[in-house]
Amino acid sequence: MQFTTQIPIQKSSYPIDYNSRVVSLGSCFAVNIGQKLDYFKFTNTTNPFGILFHPLALEKFIAFAVNGKTFTEGDIFFHNERWHCFDAHSDLSHPYKDILLQNLNSAATLANA
Repeated sequence: MQFTTQIPIQKSSYPIDYNSRVVSLGSCFAVNIGQKLDYFKFTNTTNPFGILFHPLALEKFIAFAVNGKTFTEGDIFFHNERWHCFDAHSDLSHPYKDILLQNLNSAATLANA
């Protein structure tokens, strides 16, 4: 009895090796894959803007990274004693505006490295 479905997958023309730089974006699945890559010492970045589920949020983040977006005060807002950004997960929110801006800009730079 076979309890799995065999799916034929062709070998990639661009396999991942230890010289590759990998970015994992998305849900907790991306976090788990990123942890595995870390464990096996691959160069990888996982969800620099936190977990983002919606495809448009992911598209926006990728555009920020590719275009070298610099976050300013106009991109953030203050609510419930913390500074937030609608374009990043609340894990990045911070009580200090300058630190949030620094973290957002570092995340965009890291994703483009």
